[in-house]
Amino acid sequence: MDPDAFNCASAAALMDGEYASAKECIDKARDRAAEGSTDLLYAEGNEAMRLFLLEEYDAAVRQCESVQRQMTTALGKNHIDTVNIQYCKGLCHARLEQYDDAVDAFNATIHNFTGAHCHQAYVDLVATLSLQRRYEEACRHAEASYTACLAEYGYERSETFEAVDILVRVHCMAAEVLKLY
Repeated sequence: MDPDAFNCASAAALMDGEYASAKECIDKARDRAAEGSTDLLYAEGNEAMRLFLLEEYDAAVRQCESVQRQMTTALGKNHIDTVNIQYCKGLCHARLEQYDDAVDAFNATIHNFTGAHCHQAYVDLVATLSLQRRYEEACRHAEASYTACLAEYGYERSETFEAVDILVRVHCMAAEVLKLY
């Protein structure tokens, strides 16, 4: 099998919660991938996700930082895979309660990418800011998220669906999402 096939197999194993199998596939992809190739980058990215899913957040942050530097050089900072690694790094910082670093990572994700993926980064950013009791800033980002969703999906603005509504919902989710993971 080629490295791409092992990368696909490792991603599937991660989705199925089969982390040992994913590690085997990641290692095989690493062994077969050429130095500096995108196949190697994807294997390293899968390793970052595996570490995150295993709740090894410190190791995952280090892995994300390494992969992000390499992906930014090879693919560009706005490439979806680079942005995914940036977002994963933000999630790791949030789980480690390194909220300032999480905010920076989520802001970078939002800045470097648009669309539905960006909306989840807004949600996690607002949740993180809420956990820090930075409510005014959270409201501004909640409003920006709402505006971005309107632009992305074309819904008309409802008078009752304001930034504070989003903030309250996300603040409630924050306890469930960020603290339980």
